[in-house]
Amino acid sequence: MVGIKDVANNLDTHEKVCAERYKSIERRLEAGSKHFDRLEKLIWGIYVLLITSAVLPTVISAAGG
Repeated sequence: MVGIKDVANNLDTHEKVCAERYKSIERRLEAGSKHFDRLEKLIWGIYVLLITSAVLPTVISAAGG
């Protein structure tokens, strides 16, 4: 039969393992968030490039003639 002390020890061990697991998950989420921030900046840069390349020929032809 399992005693109260055994259950308490098992619960303490479980809590420690879970706390470590949650810390690991938090670190991975943080790293993923930083990665997505970088990707978002790259996407905004591509938007600017596409819009500029679409508008620039019109501006040049209107100014030239």
